Amino acid sequence: MTREIREIYNVDIKDLKDILTVIIRDEETHRKLLSKMKKILIGKEEERIEDKAPAFKYQNPDAWSRAKPNSVYENVH
Repeated sequence: MTREIREIYNVDIKDLKDILTVIIRDEETHRKLLSKMKKILIGKEEERIEDKAPAFKYQNPDAWSRAKPNSVYENVH
């Protein structure tokens, strides 16, 4: 590939090595920064979900409903 680039573009890759190294390092830095941003955003999203969720569990929801007293049905015909 180096030979082809040299023939087609009349450029020696060795001359571009420093530039390519900086580009590669820059890309690695960008990936790290994006990863940190993602962790921050996901963390904040999880906090918001937890804030909206109830902090207790229902132990016995059947205990909520009770039979209506007979007085409710006395005047029904």
